[in-house]
Amino acid sequence: DTGSIRRQSVTRAPAFNTFVTQSPLVPDNAFLTVGGEPSARAMLRFDLPEDIEDSATIVRATLELVPRSPMLGLRNDPALLQAKALFADLGAKSPVDVRFTSSGTLGVGSADTVRLDVTSIVQTWQAASERPEAMFLSLLPEGASFTRPVFGSTRSGTVGGPRLRITYLKPFPFENP
Repeated sequence: DTGSIRRQSVTRAPAFNTFVTQSPLVPDNAFLTVGGEPSARAMLRFDLPEDIEDSATIVRATLELVPRSPMLGLRNDPALLQAKALFADLGAKSPVDVRFTSSGTLGVGSADTVRLDVTSIVQTWQAASERPEAMFLSLLPEGASFTRPVFGSTRSGTVGGPRLRITYLKPFPFENP
């Protein structure tokens, strides 16, 4: 019978439109946790020695972070660890300067030391005396990666806190009258 065509539409609404974590991970304050859910960031503060801060030429600065354990995440879900310079040190609400950033890819499952070239960030500390000697660490894409690195900290009381390796040149004696 072609005379009576019945159109039927089915509308479906999601019954559950969120996610639930079975056992949410609580970050340990003694370590630096970056990324994960909720999106975690870490602030690192350093104190440059007076000889480097006043008159040395900074050639290279490398931030070294030692993972507490192999990094958790998915192999095909790459995440970038990003360090950003700060305009002012106001704690967690410090404004970042996106002109001076450094980033590196994290190896999921790796427990190797992570190294970031932060030369431009450290040079800003030297060039502008009002700049805080600090930086923010975060993951890209923020809140959209399963990677959750946990790095050693000076608060943990164990070896493996963040290190800043600086290669610099001292001025020659004839440069200073």
